[in-house]
Amino acid sequence: MASARASRYEGTAKDEEVEALSAKLRDNLRMNIRYMADYEVLSEAWIDMAKQIERIGEITEMERNLPKAKGVTVWECEEVALRYILEDGKLNLCLRNLIAYNEFLRASDSPSQQMTREMLDAMHQFEKGMGLTLKNAWFHAEAVHITDLPKLVEYVHTVLKCAVQKPNILKEKEMEPCQEISVIYYLLGITKQLESMDESRLVPLFVEEEIFQLLTKHLVLQFHLLQEDTVVAALDTLNSMCGTEHFQSHPEDYLDSDDVASALWKIRVYNKNKIFSWATCFHVLCLLWTILRSAYWIRIQSRYEMTYLELYLLYWFPTPIQFANFSLLILFYIQVLTGKQWQLKWRTICLPLYLVLTMSMATFTVVWALNSSNDLDNAVQFGDKYDEEFYKVMGVRVQLEYSAFSFFLLGTLFGLFGWKLINIERWKQRRLLVSRPRKSIVL
Repeated sequence: MASARASRYEGTAKDEEVEALSAKLRDNLRMNIRYMADYEVLSEAWIDMAKQIERIGEITEMERNLPKAKGVTVWECEEVALRYILEDGKLNLCLRNLIAYNEFLRASDSPSQQMTREMLDAMHQFEKGMGLTLKNAWFHAEAVHITDLPKLVEYVHTVLKCAVQKPNILKEKEMEPCQEISVIYYLLGITKQLESMDESRLVPLFVEEEIFQLLTKHLVLQFHLLQEDTVVAALDTLNSMCGTEHFQSHPEDYLDSDDVASALWKIRVYNKNKIFSWATCFHVLCLLWTILRSAYWIRIQSRYEMTYLELYLLYWFPTPIQFANFSLLILFYIQVLTGKQWQLKWRTICLPLYLVLTMSMATFTVVWALNSSNDLDNAVQFGDKYDEEFYKVMGVRVQLEYSAFSFFLLGTLFGLFGWKLINIERWKQRRLLVSRPRKSIVL
């Protein structure tokens, strides 16, 4: 009894120590955020601030990846660093510091040649930390609503224009979040909030600063250097811009030159289906199905020379191919709905399961055809009507029932994912080319 009481007290004491440490870390984080100010670039105070900003950016990235309910505000989740930044009114201060840093870079052609190692490290820390912090902040609607949007869009215009004029700029930088990559995520974050805000606050700024045109050209020039997530973010941003009412009614404000049209065409070519894409698998299976069906109709003209094994295989084997083909759509939906988790988790589960189900159905069909082709009593019993009414034969009914069960399972999965499509966010609907999902999708 005494030992149990002692262990309980010991556990309580440890919990209090952890809570005290957490409170101390939060206080330290808040103090560092309050330390942020409009310091001159590369001054001693600015260098100290840059070190803290890198740490703050890493914290915001870690907190953003914590599990949270969909649609929660920054005050309802565990993103403490972003909450402190918003509460202390430091968001637009961060933007002004970033603009000042960008102006400093543009003012000197080769600043790195005249700087110490400490200065270069501070610049790298500032660019990385500020990029992560603002990227994660603008994924929240409440942060976008209080942002100085004209200043932000003007800054994005400056960075993208410089990147377009200097195509080798990314080769000279490390691929960690630099300005030329971070601005893509800034645009992704604010365009995601178009549904919760008045388009007139943002879209005219995009048109005035030619953001659509510059982002398109930037993506084409740097496509081979950007990571897949960044390319997807840029494409989602362009997709969101194309979905606005202003784009639909005034496309000439965006596609204002042959260069933009050419860039969009190049993006389409760069982003075309790869060798092992779902579309390629679909087309290969369609070709195989067409070959078997064509062979069946050609051979049926000379049915007196056709064995029942050949008949069964040519007639029934396209069924597993159809099952495999339609199942690819299920895999595609899972990949889109799970996002990054597809590569980390779901791919290793779904692909083997898909192969097992497809091969099982194909194997069952082959084994059934071998066994059933030896049963000539059915042919004697039904005579010339055997080929026309062979659904009455017990062995054929087994194949029919098995196929019916398989496609009933497939139809159930289509219904399940149809229901999921109704509840996904609008930006994912646009990615799936679903403009107005209704309950009829389930059917």
